[in-house]
Amino acid sequence: MSNEKMKILEMIEKKIITAEEGLKLLNAVDDQNNVPESVKVEEEMPLNEEELEEAVEEAVEELEDLVEEIEEEVEDLMDELDETFEEATEDLHIEEELEEQLKEKVEQIKEKANILKEKFMKEFDFDGDELKINFSKNKFKNDMNNWKNSFDFEMKSLNKEARQFGKEMSRLGKETAQITKDIVSDVMNNLNLDNLENITKEFSEKDFIMDEDKAVKNYNLAQEFSLNIDGKTDISIQVVSTDVTIVTEDREDLLVNYIKYNPKDEDLFQVVVEEDSKKLRISEKQKVKQNIFNFGSSAKKLLIRLPHKYKESISINTVSGDLDLNYLDSDFFKFSSVSGDMSADIIYSVNSLVKTTSGDCNIDLFRGNMMFSTVSGDIKLTYEVLDGDFSMKSVSGDAEIKLPKNAEFEVIAKTLSGDLNCEFPITFVGAKKRGRLRGQVGSDAHSITATTTSGDLNIGKY
Repeated sequence: MSNEKMKILEMIEKKIITAEEGLKLLNAVDDQNNVPESVKVEEEMPLNEEELEEAVEEAVEELEDLVEEIEEEVEDLMDELDETFEEATEDLHIEEELEEQLKEKVEQIKEKANILKEKFMKEFDFDGDELKINFSKNKFKNDMNNWKNSFDFEMKSLNKEARQFGKEMSRLGKETAQITKDIVSDVMNNLNLDNLENITKEFSEKDFIMDEDKAVKNYNLAQEFSLNIDGKTDISIQVVSTDVTIVTEDREDLLVNYIKYNPKDEDLFQVVVEEDSKKLRISEKQKVKQNIFNFGSSAKKLLIRLPHKYKESISINTVSGDLDLNYLDSDFFKFSSVSGDMSADIIYSVNSLVKTTSGDCNIDLFRGNMMFSTVSGDIKLTYEVLDGDFSMKSVSGDAEIKLPKNAEFEVIAKTLSGDLNCEFPITFVGAKKRGRLRGQVGSDAHSITATTTSGDLNIGKY
């Protein structure tokens, strides 16, 4: 084999040229005149003293940049592991023994990353004067590529371990989210339902007329309240496993229907209304203590008929009950639940907060600011107009956000092992990094931010 062919193969191996370029060179090596000027193999010309000084200076700068890049990459991985561990263990409330095991795993990955960094720092123990001795631009470039490729290869192994750790956090999140009968029973027996909020704490317009015949058949209307909401600025609804339906209508009063489908529930629970000049609280209370709670049954429903004129604050807290609403226009909306899901046709709210352990959130049409916090719940949200900010924090929950095609926003997202996707053309800010998405689509008037361990973020357009 000729020397030129050997050199071409060596350049391919060291990734100085691509395999495709190398193939073109090998095919044309017998006819040197046919080799494109831009990819000819040429011998390196000797450098004079001034050129050597300049070349070494550039080499030192390149080395310093590479060292900084490697340090940043390792530090980023360590920061991710620390944040993931802190956020996940805080949200999951895991046992102390398991927390120690996970902490040990984090420290092992961090230690490996530090050893890798120190190994390459020794390789880069360079000095400008020493570089001048037998300095070769080609050899320097080759060495730089070899060092970086070797580092990248070992970092991939570390990243794989980190992603596996993320999946473990996700698995724990899903297990934690499966609230059992025993847990709910414990809640029922040991917590006063007056303080139910503590269970789930942090964290074209149409007239909707309900079809009476379809909506109220085959149930036992246990209680009914007609409430005056004039002057009220805060409505709070608190239940355990009861599903909540909110229907906004053209009416003056707020009507509460407490429906019990199972006659056995008749003497176990009741709805209590408490109010002052500003606040209205509707809560489900236990009349008789029970050791076993029928978790997950849909034996009860709380139907709230809300006046269209009410625009103030409304919050709903449940343990396992679902929330269903047709239309809401409010200053502040909050839904907090352990395993309950929420679905809505339309929500226009200046500020919205949804917090669940495993419950999902689905809103067909939305406007305003949204904060979504979960362990393993998913959110699907379609903005009618992007007139607010969206933020999400999850362990393994996914977010699917749909925006109008003319939307402009800033996106800042990071994940340990999930996927980040955006259908809009993004102008990226800073260097692209694994598990990071940061950039702008048009202006930064509004933002979409997401922090997740293994959840996905998908931003689509329509």
